[in-house]
Amino acid sequence: MTRVAPFINLAGLLLSVATGYASLDPDALRGANPDKYLCITVLIMAPIFAIGAVSTFGAKHTALTLPSWRRFSLRWSRDPLQCLFLSTCFSGGMALGAALHLRSTTSTGFWLFMTFLCVFIGLIVGQVIAYAIHRERLTKA
Repeated sequence: MTRVAPFINLAGLLLSVATGYASLDPDALRGANPDKYLCITVLIMAPIFAIGAVSTFGAKHTALTLPSWRRFSLRWSRDPLQCLFLSTCFSGGMALGAALHLRSTTSTGFWLFMTFLCVFIGLIVGQVIAYAIHRERLTKA
């Protein structure tokens, strides 16, 4: 699995970029209503989610394995730091894809881009805090 995992991660990242780009199409934005309040809420809740997920799912493990691009895991109960790392990468990919389509969008598209960016920033902040909280339990793969 270690030979295939980087390709799976890269495919997921490219898919998230394409998803972010497609989400700013006018047809996709119809009926959407993202605004500054959603961005603020997401920016507050994403770090709380990240810290809570690592603390909850990592509680039954004596050691937490540091994430790696050479591993693929979507099982939060087995590898919470890897899942958080991949979630952060994929949300960054969505923000990048939305940024690439930002020029030809409306204010609704801008706020959707900002929401993706707030998810990305919030997960990075949560990841840093989770590493600081659980630094004694971190081990290399």
